[in-house]
Amino acid sequence: MASVQESTLEKPAVRIRRYRLVTVEPVVFLMLAIQGGFVALRTLYIEHRLAVSYNYTLPTGDVNGTCGAANATKDPTQEQIESKTALWVAYMKGVSVALPLFGALLFGAASDFIGRKPILTVSASGHLLAAALFLCVAYFNLPLFCLVVGEIILGICGDSVVPESAAYAYVTDVYQGNERSFRIFLVDVLIYLGFGASQIVVTTILQLTASNFSIAYLTIFVTAIVNFLYVTIPRVVVESVDKRPFSRGVFRDLFAQIYWLFKNNTNGRRPRIILLLANMILYELVYEAVYSVITIYGLGPPFCWSETFVGVYNVIVNIAPAVASILALKLLGLCMSEYWMVYLGFLSGIALMITTSLAKTTALIAYVAPSVGLLRVLPTPILKFLATQLVKVDEQGSLFGAVAVLSSVGRALSPVVMNGIYSYTVKIGHPTVTFYVAGGILVIPLFINGYLHARQRWPSSSYQQVTTISDENGHDRVTVP
Repeated sequence: MASVQESTLEKPAVRIRRYRLVTVEPVVFLMLAIQGGFVALRTLYIEHRLAVSYNYTLPTGDVNGTCGAANATKDPTQEQIESKTALWVAYMKGVSVALPLFGALLFGAASDFIGRKPILTVSASGHLLAAALFLCVAYFNLPLFCLVVGEIILGICGDSVVPESAAYAYVTDVYQGNERSFRIFLVDVLIYLGFGASQIVVTTILQLTASNFSIAYLTIFVTAIVNFLYVTIPRVVVESVDKRPFSRGVFRDLFAQIYWLFKNNTNGRRPRIILLLANMILYELVYEAVYSVITIYGLGPPFCWSETFVGVYNVIVNIAPAVASILALKLLGLCMSEYWMVYLGFLSGIALMITTSLAKTTALIAYVAPSVGLLRVLPTPILKFLATQLVKVDEQGSLFGAVAVLSSVGRALSPVVMNGIYSYTVKIGHPTVTFYVAGGILVIPLFINGYLHARQRWPSSSYQQVTTISDENGHDRVTVP
């Protein structure tokens, strides 16, 4: 990738005695596989339970969407079920992503003291407990509100954003330069691979078992057990930072780290960090919930997707962009800067939303739209990489804690905005308005990225060379001549 015109203050946080090809990558894959299974079953299970309560048979059709004509209309009961499904999904997703707002930053900063592994252990425990509860809901036919309780458990333990941030911080500890950027990108790819692969697995199980949700949730529970064992068994995941003992002023130190992350404005880094984080928030605001909305949209006429095709679609929109972005990063990185790749990524997302809005057949919504959106995942790893170049090595945990909490802002607002708009517009017969709004939101990061690009190309005349020295305690200190 092209270099950034900032002095990079980095050294390994701990001396790795032996090079390891695999570190936290399986944790990322398994955690997101659990999350992907939850997401796929969430919409299908809620719609199934609501249909049973209404004594209504949901429409089904083949993958070509031949259950109805392109101009087919939904009957009132179908519209009511879709509207309520969107609201239930909004409640559940909103809870799980809103709660990390209060803990993600502390989790990230605390990982600089106690290490990355304890944070991953807490998250693995939460995923295991939530998976057990969801399994009980499906098996014993418990009230839908119990699903919200499961999401609360996920939220308290950081949902997906805390383990993702811990994994990013881990590879930042261990790797430097181009290898670091590749490892950050690899973590991002595994997020999409795990998320997409699990959805095709659970939806295929539903198809083969005549919609036996208990078996599908059991599969996720087993995955959560494997993930928990991988994280907790000694010497499998090796700690990447030197642990520091909790002193009496540990919480003061935690908040001090967070404060100084944004207080330090050496070479004007603060506004750049804030704007990079803003782009991450806008990305999450759209993509966290928009695919669940598209799934609800696709389940009804004129598409009438089957449960299996829901899994196929989620593989298409998660795994295909991840693979395409790996190739794009390698090829485009030879001839353009990070900022140009960010432009391409957001433009690809805008094209995806517009094509989805105009689609009248399954072929258009499930194949053509994802094809034009193949590069939509490109911005996120690049934005994180650019942010790591602006902070010191002992600020990486605080940085990714800030990434976690602010990403949670976008994730918390996403179901409120996307599902809320869809719930209203589907009642008035214009559900595609949701996707036009999503495309409009993605235009904003283009302007933010343009400003950052301009600042990178024409740095301030007040730029000062930054160096680091170590004090008697071995801590890095920034010095500006």
